[in-house]
Amino acid sequence: MAQILRSVGITIVISGAVGGLFFFTNGTFIGPFVITSAAQFIIFFMWNSGLEMWKEHLRRQTDNEMYREFTKIGAETECSFCGEQAYVPVNLGIENRYTCQKCNRDNRVVIEIRSVQTTEIPDESAQDALKKTPNE
Repeated sequence: MAQILRSVGITIVISGAVGGLFFFTNGTFIGPFVITSAAQFIIFFMWNSGLEMWKEHLRRQTDNEMYREFTKIGAETECSFCGEQAYVPVNLGIENRYTCQKCNRDNRVVIEIRSVQTTEIPDESAQDALKKTPNE
């Protein structure tokens, strides 16, 4: 709230100074005061809009760079021909291939995504019941 009051105060002072100059030169105060006040609000709005657009542009650019980097991961795999272990960079956006360093043959990397059931840790009474089996 204090920042808004300070900003409005600065606008009034600047508009008053411009209105005072016109009052002493042309004899009118209110017209230049109102025009200067409106011009300051319009310029301030345009400036803030430009800054917001620039920030949004930078944010999108950063997001795009992050997405590009997130799609570049690697996986430890073995050659499908000779079984040689290799670390292969994997990009989720393209078909991934690599050439084995040992047998010099072309391999394709297949990415498999699976879902699994969630489990819950049993409470201590259930753990005690499991420990007491009939074989004890």
